[in-house]
Amino acid sequence: MRSQSISVCICNSGCVQRRSCAALLARVFGRKLRHPPAPRSLPFIGNIFSVPPGLDYLGYFELGKRLGTLRGPENLGSAPRLAIVGEHSGASTMTLRSARGVLSSARRAIRIRDIIYMDMMGKPAIVLNTAQAASDLLEKRSAIYSDRRSALMAKSASLCVQGHLALSITTNDRLILLPVRLDWSGFIPSLSYSDQWRRQRRRMNNWLNMRAVRQFDGIQQEAVQRLLGRLLEIPESQAPFNLRNGYAMFKLAYGYRLKSDQDPFFLDAIKATDNLFRAMMRNNFFVNAFPILEYVPDWLPGAGWKKTARKWREQKNHAVTAPYEWTKHQVASGDFEPSVLSALLHDDPAAFDISMEEREEELKELGYVLFAGGTDTSATALVNFVAAAMVIKPEVQAKAQAEVDSVLGSAVRLPTIADQSQMPYVRNLIQEVMRWQPVTPTGAILRSFTYIDMDDVYQGYDIQKGTIMGMTRDESVYEDPGDFNPDRFLDPNVPVAPGFGWGRRICPGSHFAEASLFLSISSLLATYNFSRKKDKNGKEIIPTVEVP
Repeated sequence: MRSQSISVCICNSGCVQRRSCAALLARVFGRKLRHPPAPRSLPFIGNIFSVPPGLDYLGYFELGKRLGTLRGPENLGSAPRLAIVGEHSGASTMTLRSARGVLSSARRAIRIRDIIYMDMMGKPAIVLNTAQAASDLLEKRSAIYSDRRSALMAKSASLCVQGHLALSITTNDRLILLPVRLDWSGFIPSLSYSDQWRRQRRRMNNWLNMRAVRQFDGIQQEAVQRLLGRLLEIPESQAPFNLRNGYAMFKLAYGYRLKSDQDPFFLDAIKATDNLFRAMMRNNFFVNAFPILEYVPDWLPGAGWKKTARKWREQKNHAVTAPYEWTKHQVASGDFEPSVLSALLHDDPAAFDISMEEREEELKELGYVLFAGGTDTSATALVNFVAAAMVIKPEVQAKAQAEVDSVLGSAVRLPTIADQSQMPYVRNLIQEVMRWQPVTPTGAILRSFTYIDMDDVYQGYDIQKGTIMGMTRDESVYEDPGDFNPDRFLDPNVPVAPGFGWGRRICPGSHFAEASLFLSISSLLATYNFSRKKDKNGKEIIPTVEVP
């Protein structure tokens, strides 16, 4: 999951004990805490009405500029985002071709602070706007900055609603409170820094580390071949990139082969992911900002979110459970294909200290997150690749194709992972796709906030325990960030966009995703030409981009 994100956080140098003592003394002797710059605050509600609408990361980026906390030239702006929606642009065509910089110091006119402070109805929140600040905190102080908190709508919750008990009674007279939210507390990216998160992390690391992912190269190549064939049927196939990655991830996670882009398992998983991200966007539901709304009866105006949560929860439960039960049945019958879940159903060392019920719930979540993470990330990158490198910058396409052709020569085959070291321009092209249009919108990352475990200080600002942190994008790192230019990475001083995250919460599937993108993009370059469509007057249609 890539993004040139830079995040919400908080910290400075010095030992943890010194920072904690300083914060304690400040409280005891009444020293006023020094908060980072913040928008105008209102009594009782703080900065709640300053929370940006729409895509969170764009709004926080603009807020950061208004507060003067972003580094870089005033006219830099953010990288343009494609206005085209969906997997195929109406401004591009495709033909089969074969069967097989960092800114200078002089330009950094504005170099002020990196942090925004938000008072969310008494709950402190921090937003960081630069990669350096994110690295300082999430990498160098990961012991403090590895916890997570999700938006209220997505959590599990059970409660009583103003005289209407949301519960049932079992035969043993045990009260069971019914959830009123989406109830997705097991979603791995949003788990707190807990034993459960560590178990899931161990499971994923065992299967997705740099060496282990090589065993899945065959799955990746099979998925690529299916993609290349489906692209010949674009008018009928509306989501070839999603299906390419969905096929690979279902095979990897469950040992299940998707039948088509209308496969029920596939459609359910896509829908659950969409609902989850909508629930986690903090300004989509008032309950995320005003927790007291949980206690409003269902029949009152404004409580419609509860009906939505119930509907989404039922759909989510089916999407997460159905493919897991299919794999479990196949394993029990002895008729199964190798997969992560089939192996863990036989032997799961991480589960030695938990109940069978807990283990089963964790394996369900593991299977789902393997699909969701791998599919959304790579599919978005491939869409951006076609729109950018192929259509907007045809000269980039030509240069990359020449490199692929020089490596493959007259061989009638597709590229393999073994060819990667011989294709430096293609590797840089992929890095530029990740930088230019992050595969996971940073707004999505904002939906799961990092949670600070102890008092801290960063750049002279006090950061309180319990503060939450979100992420935005640093647009000051690269020269001409809106331009698609793979050659910028020829400069060894230009950093790779930190799209897989930082520290202990870095994406465990990064090696699998990198292999997926290389095989897909190099194979597309080897087999297809992409060009701009023409309008009725014969004039080329150039995809429209919007600059936030």
